[in-house]
Amino acid sequence: MYQTINQFKKGYQNKFNMIRNKKGELALNTKERAETWKKYFDKLLNTEEPKELKHEIDKLMKLKNLLYKM
Repeated sequence: MYQTINQFKKGYQNKFNMIRNKKGELALNTKERAETWKKYFDKLLNTEEPKELKHEIDKLMKLKNLLYKM
């Protein structure tokens, strides 16, 4: 009941459940999406180049801003 009331208060919010893998293909099922995120964050967090990390964070922030404007 709380969840339903909370959804009415917030209004419609589009859910973004698709992600593309390195090949550019959509990862549609949960297992594929989890594996894609795992590989992405593994690469992101295990880098030795701070510039690469900053670049990835900047890309994520731009994507976040685009999604919130929708």
